[in-house]
Amino acid sequence: FDKEKAPDSALVAFDADSGKLVREYSLPRNPEAYQPPSACDDLTLAPDGSVLVNDTEHTRVFVLRPDGEDLEVLVDVPELGRPQGIAVSDDGRTAYVSNYRRVMAVDMASRRVREVPAPADVPLNGIDGLAFDRGTLLAVQNGIEPPRVVRLTLSADGARIVKGRILEMNNPLFDEPTLGVAANGAFYYVADSQGGKFLKSPDGVPESEQREVVVLKVPLEAPGEPRRRSARPGR
Repeated sequence: FDKEKAPDSALVAFDADSGKLVREYSLPRNPEAYQPPSACDDLTLAPDGSVLVNDTEHTRVFVLRPDGEDLEVLVDVPELGRPQGIAVSDDGRTAYVSNYRRVMAVDMASRRVREVPAPADVPLNGIDGLAFDRGTLLAVQNGIEPPRVVRLTLSADGARIVKGRILEMNNPLFDEPTLGVAANGAFYYVADSQGGKFLKSPDGVPESEQREVVVLKVPLEAPGEPRRRSARPGR
């Protein structure tokens, strides 16, 4: 896989009923400076209907407003690093962005970016997928050994992480788990993206060596409730 020869990523909209292509939104480049192709590998929907899109090859997060015609840069600052997972708080005021080293918070109104600190015993490295659920962040850590799914409880103001808890780890179905979404009282996530295979194989991976994509389901109790004894996988 040659990143320099890859085309730019784009946000693509389809009609949910017919499946027809509605529109394609290109991730803009800076024409005054050489840049490698943009690479979107996560997006999320804000409560107001805005779509947030990351650009993991650069230090940018884009937003498509409900009435917008094009993507606009929400933030482009070095502190973001290479953004990975992205999630928006229930009140729509804060976007949380992971970058494999830490979690950053973006104020949606002022566009101010700050780090979200965590206790020393709550590692934040290796976070790829990120979702928001009732005052907590659900994070998929595939850049740490062993890979895991964790729940990070935020302070009342959302400014810091106060504790973490492992929801799933050492699952034999894991092969670079990645993005997920919280819905209907559970966290659904891709357990075997097999991303490493494709990055190491410039000519592609034969179908015979590809595994069926598995989506796992972890039940989510409300914050403060006792943890359920086991996670229930599902496809």
